[in-house]
Amino acid sequence: MAGEVFYAACRSRYIDCQGLATFQEQWSVTQKTYAEATIPKDISFDEAQATLGAVVIFLETQRIVPLSFPVPDWSP
Repeated sequence: MAGEVFYAACRSRYIDCQGLATFQEQWSVTQKTYAEATIPKDISFDEAQATLGAVVIFLETQRIVPLSFPVPDWSP
């Protein structure tokens, strides 16, 4: 069910996901934002990063990713 929601969310926003590399784009920005804005503080960035890796592997084994949604050409 989570995979269906993830797929629908990506499709509705024309977001491509090729795997872990997609999630780790601009990773230093993600790490800085996580450190400043995450509540609760009891989950380290390293733990969150490892969990993300496990989630992406799951999405790949379920054949949910990779996925691609080209932006439509709306020109007349």
